[in-house]
Amino acid sequence: MCGIAVVVTTVAAGERGCRLPRTHGGLVASSRQAIASRGPSQNGACCVRCGCGGCSPSPSGDGSSAHRTAPAASSEDKSAASKAHVTLAASVLHLRGVTCVPQPITDEANGNILLWNGEVYAGFPPHLCFDYAHDNDTEVVLRMLSTATAAVGGAQAVSGTRPTHLEIGFRVAAAVHPLRGPYSFIFWHSQTQTLCYGRDPSGRRSLLRRVLEARGEKVLLVSSVSFATPTDAPATSGGDRGDHVLDAWTELEPLGVWAVSFDSTEPVSALATQGSLCRWPTLTVSPPALPVELELELELVLSLSESDMVGVDARPRQVRRSAAKRLVVFVNARGRARARGRGRRPS
Repeated sequence: MCGIAVVVTTVAAGERGCRLPRTHGGLVASSRQAIASRGPSQNGACCVRCGCGGCSPSPSGDGSSAHRTAPAASSEDKSAASKAHVTLAASVLHLRGVTCVPQPITDEANGNILLWNGEVYAGFPPHLCFDYAHDNDTEVVLRMLSTATAAVGGAQAVSGTRPTHLEIGFRVAAAVHPLRGPYSFIFWHSQTQTLCYGRDPSGRRSLLRRVLEARGEKVLLVSSVSFATPTDAPATSGGDRGDHVLDAWTELEPLGVWAVSFDSTEPVSALATQGSLCRWPTLTVSPPALPVELELELELVLSLSESDMVGVDARPRQVRRSAAKRLVVFVNARGRARARGRGRRPS
């Protein structure tokens, strides 16, 4: 599986010169070192946003930008609480497709960028004509997300308004939710300066998050694996700070897609925050009915006397009955979903 990461650090508004090397560069180097072992086929990084206003984003692969002295901040810039640097990094393990697709991968038509760690077994729209046995899904996912978010921009262009990060986030959530298979991803929407990240509803691919302050700057880190930062206490003599570092990270709950705005036209109090949760679309399909044989077996188990049910708590029988039925329905539905994901009919 691949390794993906994004490093976001704020820059004080109105400050001349670029502070990128002070905190940001070190965090990018740490993130790339942490994810390197997850992707021996290829690794890369690109700075997609430079908050000092005087740097040009660079796909140099080292997480840096082309530095030059920043111009004096305008009154509009000074009114902002902060600005941010955003760098994406990935290491790729080539498993699908004829050739390895380098990451971060960019959609040249619109500037959108994707980091993808996943394997899609089903769920792509039919018009994409994806060959699940031989094609690489990274390029197709990027094209699908660009199409989904372009629909938002087109509709807003007609009305003369600009799409918000929430509209982009919900579009991304609706696009990836039908995909079957394990995945985690980080997506940069260039037009709206929106960062989206998440993992599949079952949470089968790791994605961790950490929000902290380092040297007076607020930092957002999202990564496949945890790594140490300048704020972490050094290891004691003969000790290990691994547990301390791990506790500082939070496993991302697979409830939807997180969207963070870096657009100065939106009211943002602090850019380097975890963002807003855009939940998965509401399921409209009712759970499948229980097979007759399972229903009968369940009734037999629930009809046992209290003395026969060793190790079962003394809750009322109707409560146990309801809980057991819900469990069987869940297992049955999940089994069918997995069978569809493997491309065959459930037995």
